[in-house]
Amino acid sequence: MLINELDESLLLAASSDGNVRIWENFTQKGGQKLVTAFSSVQGHGAAGRSIVIDWQQQSGYLYASGDMSSILVWDLDEEQLLSTIQSSADSAISALG
Repeated sequence: MLINELDESLLLAASSDGNVRIWENFTQKGGQKLVTAFSSVQGHGAAGRSIVIDWQQQSGYLYASGDMSSILVWDLDEEQLLSTIQSSADSAISALG
């Protein structure tokens, strides 16, 4: 997922263990630089299972969920968990957006 395409292009990658990594200079061979990395679902019971994310460019928020019944809202500028949105369903969240 590309972030801020019109300003400075960044690449956001998330893995099934819940880790999120953001890279800059990703198109330059040997020039890639890791900007930040964090666990988007650590301690929330979804790590190691299916993870779904949605990044909202206008707000700068990252929504993360997966094999859990809640959505975690992250502020990417501050790299902080802002809130947890609980779902009323007993099933896992399989899509965001």
